[in-house]
Amino acid sequence: MPNWCYTNIEFRGKDAVKFWEMLERARERSCKIVQGGDFGEYWLGHYLVGSGVPEEDAVHSSHAWYDCRGTIDKDSIDDAVQGDIVCIKTETAWSPKIGMFRHLVDLTGLDVTVHYYGEESDNGVYVASDRSMTEGADYIVDSCINEDKLPEIEDEKVRAVCEALSEPGFYINRQLKGVLEKLYGAPPIKFSDLMDKFMEYLEDEDVFDEDDTYITIHRIKFDEPASKVA
Repeated sequence: MPNWCYTNIEFRGKDAVKFWEMLERARERSCKIVQGGDFGEYWLGHYLVGSGVPEEDAVHSSHAWYDCRGTIDKDSIDDAVQGDIVCIKTETAWSPKIGMFRHLVDLTGLDVTVHYYGEESDNGVYVASDRSMTEGADYIVDSCINEDKLPEIEDEKVRAVCEALSEPGFYINRQLKGVLEKLYGAPPIKFSDLMDKFMEYLEDEDVFDEDDTYITIHRIKFDEPASKVA
């Protein structure tokens, strides 16, 4: 049983809507002739098969381009077209399945670019095409803070940091660095080391002793070159 990766995907470009309409027609064609296995009519492989890829290749992912183990979120289909951008969501095994969509763009020759952000938290997979999909941020904070427990944190600086990171979501470098420097000042060490130091502190000092209260900070891996910390 795989872990599931949840991905937001955007198709952009002057042909984005046209491309999406072609994909949906392809899915409808495939649904009439292919069962889609455990995934049914929302299997991602329908987009490939309906576009001419042999069913055997799609089912067995015979090429990286054909890795399609997962589904499209059926609710996102109805609201996919948002102006001149198409936005969909997928649920896939272990990682985003972006190669298949980029392959389909190449097959059509249309003016479309594929952008995405995906996460599979059990294995710490946080990946994106570019920072336009992460609100400009390089990091994502996953946190669940029981406010009733905050007064029990004796160190005021640690408590301030925990309060500042109580909202899960994207954090730009400068913002996250500023939060951690509330605790450590501005030490002459790399930002990544500063972050590791904080995470080790939370673990070693048992700041949170309950499973429903936690903070984890993850660096997002981008297809584009990483930026320097501001």
